[in-house]
Amino acid sequence: MGLHLIDVFSAARSLDHVLADGGSAWTVAADRKSLQRRVPLPESEDYETAVDPEDQASEELKRAWAKVYGRNPDASYAWNHAIKAVEHILKPIVTPNNPTATLGHVLGQLRSQSPLYDLVLRDNGATPAVIPLDAFEKILHMIWPNPDRHGSSEQRAPTQQEAQAVVQLAVLVVQWGRTGILVKK
Repeated sequence: MGLHLIDVFSAARSLDHVLADGGSAWTVAADRKSLQRRVPLPESEDYETAVDPEDQASEELKRAWAKVYGRNPDASYAWNHAIKAVEHILKPIVTPNNPTATLGHVLGQLRSQSPLYDLVLRDNGATPAVIPLDAFEKILHMIWPNPDRHGSSEQRAPTQQEAQAVVQLAVLVVQWGRTGILVKK
């Protein structure tokens, strides 16, 4: 069985080299079982860091990534799971007593209780920089809501490009939530 895994790994690596040498838009996905759209290295590394811990936020982010960069893209599905990843990472910080809170509820709490929160960037022991919370709220507003989720006169299907941007923002928010950049005073 061990030999079989080595063979699969070797075959996946060989295929990835052929795809890269051929200038393909596709690459072998991290699961070694599928192909995904080639993503620039910094974004790919950020994603790998964000999904490193095994938790619900990581699982939702993996679903979003697969549907935005995978062979059978679904922009709406990707957007919905990006929202869920952000919800899973922010609820314990912003609404710890409400495990069923949505991203809309988290946004409302941040707006109404903004003096209770800071975005703090630390730089190798230097004095922390506090970023205005409204910048973070704007990022969350770009993620929420998915334009085809809520019934309104402006309901529409999101584009693939929009979904890619939202998934990348979700990666950022998940990383910030994991590293303690959003802090409750």
